[in-house]
Amino acid sequence: MNRRTDKHPTAAGLSSDMRGLVQADPETRLHRQAEAILQEKTTYSPERFKALSPDEQKELFHELYVHQIELELQNVELRQAQQELEVEKARYFDLYDLAPVSYFTVSKKDLIKQANLTAATLFGLPRRTLLTKLFSYFVLNEDLSLYYAFCKQLFESNKQQAIELRMLNNEGAQFWAHLEAITAQDADGAPTLRITLSNISERIRLEQQDKAHLSELAHVTRLGLMGEMASGIAHEINQPLAAISSYTQASLNLINAENPDLTKLADILTKTQ
Repeated sequence: MNRRTDKHPTAAGLSSDMRGLVQADPETRLHRQAEAILQEKTTYSPERFKALSPDEQKELFHELYVHQIELELQNVELRQAQQELEVEKARYFDLYDLAPVSYFTVSKKDLIKQANLTAATLFGLPRRTLLTKLFSYFVLNEDLSLYYAFCKQLFESNKQQAIELRMLNNEGAQFWAHLEAITAQDADGAPTLRITLSNISERIRLEQQDKAHLSELAHVTRLGLMGEMASGIAHEINQPLAAISSYTQASLNLINAENPDLTKLADILTKTQ
C-alpha cells in the first residue's frame, strides 16, 4: 500500500491562535488542529470548492474518502504495532528483568551502564543507584587483582571468559559469584562488557562441606588402618611371648624342685631361644 508522504504544517509553524488550538482536549485536538490548518491554506477555501465543477467535486470527494480509508488502515496498523510492542516489552521484562541471574552492561572504565532487577535485588540497591557504581566496587579487595586480570583478558581476546570470585552486597555481606562475560559495543560504538552473574555461595558451601567430610573420613580411615596394623602386630608378638612365658615358668618350676632334671631344664631353655 502506498503511503502519503506530504508534509503538512506542524503546530510549531502556526500562529499563536492556532497553537492554542493544539493544546485542546486530546480527543478533539487533532481534529481542531486540522481545521485550523485547512483554514490557513487558501487552496482548500470554501470559495474555491464552490468554483469546482460537479465532476471535480466528485473526484475530490473520492480522493478524500480514499484518504480517509487509508488513514483508518494506517491507524489499525499503528494500533497493532503498539500492541505487538507492548507484548515484546512484557517479554523483555520477563526475560531480562525477572531472569534468575543478574545481568550487567559495564563500560571499559568499569562503570555499570545497565543492570536488571535481579542484580539490584542481589546487591540491595535501587537500580538507579546501582547504575552510578563501578562494578569493582562490589568485588572483595582480596579478589580485585583477579577481576582486573579477567577484564583485561576479555578486552584483549574478545572471547567469552568465566571466573569465580568473592563479592560484597551493599550491606557488606560476602558471597561467591560466578561471572561469565563477553565484549560488545554500546550505541556509540564504545567497547563494553556483557556480564552474567550467578550467586554460587550455596554451591561453594556444599563443596567445602563435602571436602571437610572427605578429610574427616580419610582421617578416620587412617586411624582404622593403624588400629588393624597394631592389632596384627600385637597378635604376632603375643604368640611367641606367651610361649616364652610358659617355658620360663616351667624352667622356674624345675629349678625350684628338690632334684632338678638338668637335662630337661636345658631342653626347655633351648626352646626359648
